[in-house]
Amino acid sequence: MTAFIQWYLTNKLGSEGNLLYEAPDWRKGTMGMTKSNRASTFLSTSHKGWIMDAIARESAAAIGAHPKFQYVAVSRRELLSASNFRTRFFPKFSLINLFMHHSTFIEIADRHKLESFHNSVFVTHFDKPTSEILGQLRKLRDANRILVQNTTTARSIQLLGFDAKNISVVYGAVNRDFYFPDSRKSVNQDPFVLIVGDCKPRKNPKLIEQTIDSMPGIQFIIHGKGWQSYTTLGSAPRKNVLLVDFNLARNPELMRAASTVLSLAENEGGPIPLLEALASGTPIVATDTGFSSDLISCSNGVLLSRLPSVNEVTAAIRKSIGLKKDVSSMDLLEGRFTWNELGLQLYKGAEIGNHDT
Repeated sequence: MTAFIQWYLTNKLGSEGNLLYEAPDWRKGTMGMTKSNRASTFLSTSHKGWIMDAIARESAAAIGAHPKFQYVAVSRRELLSASNFRTRFFPKFSLINLFMHHSTFIEIADRHKLESFHNSVFVTHFDKPTSEILGQLRKLRDANRILVQNTTTARSIQLLGFDAKNISVVYGAVNRDFYFPDSRKSVNQDPFVLIVGDCKPRKNPKLIEQTIDSMPGIQFIIHGKGWQSYTTLGSAPRKNVLLVDFNLARNPELMRAASTVLSLAENEGGPIPLLEALASGTPIVATDTGFSSDLISCSNGVLLSRLPSVNEVTAAIRKSIGLKKDVSSMDLLEGRFTWNELGLQLYKGAEIGNHDT
C-alpha cells in the first residue's frame, strides 16, 4: 500500500466518520481504478435480483457500506446489454473487490490482471466434483481471501492446497425485523411441513414426492416455483399438498406458523431458509449438506444423511414436529447471524465508503 492510501484510510476517512477496518496489504498499481470507486461487488447477471444479490446488498447496507455493483454477462444474449458488455470487457476495479460467485471471479480473472487489488471471492458450493473443475478452481489462487458458506466447502478448498489462513466461513444472515418467533407460544393445531425454494434436481424432488405420499395425514406447503407436477398423483390431486408461488412478503409468517421446515437437497451452500426458520422458532429437518451440520442440534431439529431413506425422513419430520411446542417462542439462533455480522465478514479488510454515481 502506498503511504498516501494508508494515511487516507486511517486518518482522512476516519475524521469524516466513515467505517474503518484493518487495511489489507495493498499491492502497487491502480489499473482501472477511480478515486470515487473504493469498493466494487461483482455478480453474474443471472444473480441480479436474487439471493446472491440480496446477500451482498443487505450486508453492505447493514454496515453503512456502498460498493459499486457490477454485473458480469454469462451468455451471449446478456452481452447485448451495453452495461453487461462493459463490465465483462472493461470492468472498473477498486481497492477492494468482492466477487459473489467463484465463476464470476474466474471469468474476470481470465481477461484481466487482478493482482493490483485486494480480491475476495464468495463460494457457496460447487455444482460439479472438484476433480472435474480443478483447472478452473486453481484460478482462485489469485484471490486474497476465499469466503465460503459452510465448513464442508472450506475443507474441499483446503484439500486443493489452499492456505487455510485465507479461507473464512461466513454462513449467511437473517433479518430479525421480519424473522422472529411467535411470542404467544401458540402452536398450530394442524401441523404442516414447509418446503421453501424452487424445484431443481439438486433439491431432490423425487424424495420429497415420496415423503409426501408416505405421510398422507400431514399437510405440506411448498413455497416456490416449478412444483406444479407434484400437486397431483396420477390424475387425482394430492390432498396434503398446497403450492404457494414464492412471495418474499409471505415467507416470514409461513416460517413462524410451520411445524418444521424441510430441506432434502443433495448439494447446497446454505440454504438460507434454514436460518430463517430457526430465527422464527421453527425446528428444521435437513440433509447433511451446506451448513446444516453446523446449525442443527438435538434441540432445534434433525440432521439426516445426504441421501436418506423415506422412512428416515418421515421419522425425522415427526420428531421435529414434536419439538415445535417447546421452542416456538424462541430464537433458535440466539441472536446470531445478523446482516451486520455478515457485512463485516464480507467487506472487512478495508474501508468501504460511498462511491460517486
